[in-house]
Amino acid sequence: MKKVSAVLVILFMSCGSVAAQGIDLGIRGGANFATFRGDTNTLSQQVVGNQGSSDFGRKIGLRVGGFLRFGITEAFSIRPEVTYSQKGTTFEGSASGVINGQSVTVEFEATSSYDYLDIPVLAEYVIPTSGQLQPYLFAGPSLGFSINAETEADLTARSAGQSVSETNTSDDDVESTDLGAVLGGGVSYALQSGNTIFLDIRYNPSFTSLDSEGDADIQNDVISVGVGYSFSLQ
Repeated sequence: MKKVSAVLVILFMSCGSVAAQGIDLGIRGGANFATFRGDTNTLSQQVVGNQGSSDFGRKIGLRVGGFLRFGITEAFSIRPEVTYSQKGTTFEGSASGVINGQSVTVEFEATSSYDYLDIPVLAEYVIPTSGQLQPYLFAGPSLGFSINAETEADLTARSAGQSVSETNTSDDDVESTDLGAVLGGGVSYALQSGNTIFLDIRYNPSFTSLDSEGDADIQNDVISVGVGYSFSLQ
C-alpha cells in the first residue's frame, strides 16, 4: 500500500504542474463485464481434459472510484484515476470418465473473483460542440494492484442415476500487479451549476499474465459501463 501511495503522490504532483485550464474532481461508478483472454484453450484442457467441454463467460462486477482532471487546453486534459475494480470470469463445463468400472460425469459452474485497485492515467479529448452535451474520447495505461483472488466452484457428479453436489472455494495465486490499458469514450452534460454528469464505456485489456509461472498465458479482459459526476476545484 505504501508503494501505491507513492505512485499517487508523484502522479498528482506531476499532473498539477502542467495544468493550465483548471482542475476538476469527480467520481465514477458502474459495472464491469469481465472475462479472461489469451490461452484459454490450455486452461480449459487443464480443468476438463480431453474428454470434456467448457466455456468462459463474462462476470458482472463493480467498478467505482474517483479522479482528477487536469486541463491542458480547452479540449485536452490528463485524467488520473483511482478505482476499485472487480474482475475475473465465469467458467462452466463438464467432464466424463470411468471410475471403478462406472461411467461418471462431472458438471461444474465456477466464478473467479479477482479484485484490484486500478490506477489508470488517461489522456482525454473533448470533441467540440455548441450545446451542453459534449462527446469525448480517452485512452491511456493502467496499473492494477491485486487485493483478493479466489474461485468458487459448484460441482455435481452423476453416475448410475445418482448425483452428488458440493461447493468448493479456493484462493488463486495471481500476480500482485496487472499492467493494461484503457480505451473508451463517453458523453458529458453541463449542468446549470457548471458541474457535469457523464456516461462512458471503456475497454480495459491486460497485457501481463495472471500467473507468469503457469502453462497458460491468461490475462484479464474487461468492458465497463459507468456514470459519474465532476466539479471544478478552481
